[in-house]
Amino acid sequence: MRSKIKFYVIPILIAIFVCFTRTLVACPNCKDGFAGTTQQASIGEAYSLTIYMLIALPTILIAVVTTKIVRRVREHERSMGQQG
Repeated sequence: MRSKIKFYVIPILIAIFVCFTRTLVACPNCKDGFAGTTQQASIGEAYSLTIYMLIALPTILIAVVTTKIVRRVREHERSMGQQG
């Protein structure tokens, strides 16, 4: 039952995003940010950079923590292999 729900949800979400792309592009800040000719373009660019940083921060944190965990586990396995 759950696999059928997942199977139908993803195409529906994709269809919704495709249908409403004009509405998303119609955002005034987005238009100003992409136009580049208005005085408000710098505000749009600042929003864009802020969003990129907010997306990148958790990704970098997860990557660093995962790397640390993997290194510690491998180090522990090596030390256990040398002892036994």
